[in-house]
Amino acid sequence: MPSHYSRTKRLSRLILGLLFMLSVSVVEGDDTTLDRILLTDGSQIFGTVLGASKGQVEIRTEFSGTLMISADQIESLYSGQPLVLQLKDGRLLKAQPISIAHRKFVVTTAGGDHTTYSVSDIKSINPEPWMLGQGFKWSGFVSFSWDIESGNTDKNELDYLLDTKWRKGSARWILKGEGELDKVSNEKNADNWTLMAKSDHFLTDTRYWGAALYLESDQFADLDRRTFVGGYYGWQWFGKPRFTLMTEPGLAYVTEDFIVASVEKKYISSTWNIDASSNMLGKKTRLYLNQVGVWNLEATEDLVLNTRVGLSVPLLRKVEVAAEIKLEFDSGAPEGFEELDQTYKIRLGYRW
Repeated sequence: MPSHYSRTKRLSRLILGLLFMLSVSVVEGDDTTLDRILLTDGSQIFGTVLGASKGQVEIRTEFSGTLMISADQIESLYSGQPLVLQLKDGRLLKAQPISIAHRKFVVTTAGGDHTTYSVSDIKSINPEPWMLGQGFKWSGFVSFSWDIESGNTDKNELDYLLDTKWRKGSARWILKGEGELDKVSNEKNADNWTLMAKSDHFLTDTRYWGAALYLESDQFADLDRRTFVGGYYGWQWFGKPRFTLMTEPGLAYVTEDFIVASVEKKYISSTWNIDASSNMLGKKTRLYLNQVGVWNLEATEDLVLNTRVGLSVPLLRKVEVAAEIKLEFDSGAPEGFEELDQTYKIRLGYRW
């Protein structure tokens, strides 16, 4: 909660500075064509303000490209272009002559009517179309690892991973999938895959609820199919590149079918999904951790943990390379099968 409050406070300060400079420009008749940001160290940035949200302002400059400036580094901001304000209740306001007093601003309509709003009523400035429920914001990552070896040993390995998201207004859809198919001398020694589909509905900028379908198969761990369907409550605790943390605790109905053991399990479980990342090792690097957990509430000694820890580094534009460790733990594995599988991977992927 402190992080969310601090982010809201910084955005409010930024909006106050923006609206103040807009009101000054109206009074003084400033006809400057470029937007200006005055930083706390006295330096100025000239360009075109593209928008503001989550405590940061985005400005496009001629010489340095698009920059993201933290609100706590901004002393004041002026924009001579028409801006759109999105209120938290969903309404949109076109920038009109504005004055500020006691953390409030007045919008004057074309008809001469005056309406007073609080700065805390503003959600964003110049929101993107997907924020308004128009179109989708699509992002994702796909990677492959393919290893072919011939000679004394014929070896063929194919690993793949897909993580993609669609966002529209307060809704988000996520599809994740990965798999491994390995052969040595034309004999399989690995055949496993997982697939997760999720649907989220945001209650606030950082909290949401959702539903998930999870499928998993691992032939060489004797797992024919693990399926769970359930719901969860999500919370984005931290959202800055320096450190992001998301947790999704929930409940699910789980079924498991084993091949050799000929066992079928059905139970109610506690589930969780944890996503964390940080660029502490470099501005464009990403140290990450992802974990999916399933805890059998009817037989509490049964616990499934699928964990991935890695480090990704950009190679060229949106292409990146990652080194990671994948740990798959199943305390309820059939007799004769290991509870823990460890896999070390080097991935080459594309992010958009």
